[in-house]
Amino acid sequence: MKHILPVILVLGGHSLLAETVVQPADISATNAGSLYNGYGSSQLAPPNVMSSSFQPFNPALGTLSSFTVRYEIGGELSGGVGTDAEVASANAGFGGTYKIGGSAFFGGGGGGGSEAEAGTELSGTYGMPAYERTFLPGDAGNPASGANAYDPAILTAVTGAAPVPVTFDMTPSNGVNVNYSNVQDLSASLNGKITLTYTYETGAGTEELKVTSIVRNGAQETVSIEWTSSTGKTYAVEAWDGTGDWTTIAPSVTGGSYTEENVPATVPRRFYRVRENE
Repeated sequence: MKHILPVILVLGGHSLLAETVVQPADISATNAGSLYNGYGSSQLAPPNVMSSSFQPFNPALGTLSSFTVRYEIGGELSGGVGTDAEVASANAGFGGTYKIGGSAFFGGGGGGGSEAEAGTELSGTYGMPAYERTFLPGDAGNPASGANAYDPAILTAVTGAAPVPVTFDMTPSNGVNVNYSNVQDLSASLNGKITLTYTYETGAGTEELKVTSIVRNGAQETVSIEWTSSTGKTYAVEAWDGTGDWTTIAPSVTGGSYTEENVPATVPRRFYRVRENE
């Protein structure tokens, strides 16, 4: 039996279609244009910084069996010690509520920082452990599901026609804030990521061909794809830039991985398709 696994990756965007649909969004902020000095408290990022919109589940793919959201939030602090005292310190903190489609389902927060003595550099990190939750359609509005029950509006959002807003709403903490004392040219950064993953079932009797990983390395200008493979089978990897025809970039791959090179960071989008050869 011949199998075709469509994998669509929009670079810097939000669409990956396969038996598992993985949609990542990287989020960042920095004070590079206005380093902190002396004493004070500054907002590094606004309350809505950890927000992105994702494609809803496409029912043409099959039956949605679950969807998973993952939040990763952290950052770095780095600078010098001022001349007013022997010690400098800096810390960052935040708190908020996780939301899908505007409906809240949990809350959390984090922080961290560092101190440094005169003659040394201040360097530290802040953040919170990654938070991940998997939702089952049958748990939506179901009291029998106990702690796994959730607002049915969330399921409506991911199965509707409009883009799905996913956020970590930091209104309670007024965003990410940095407190500092006796610092010199303190730089602060936020590095976050939101990933929304759909897992679905195809028709009965279909053998499984599934993407397990897809990673873009902007610095090395590569895109790496991994998928489940069968012994004795080979796979063709095809690419498409959104116009014209699909191009075969690897006609016969043995095993379940391939890395395309020379994909510049300036490419706005690129689509991939993995096909099992007959």
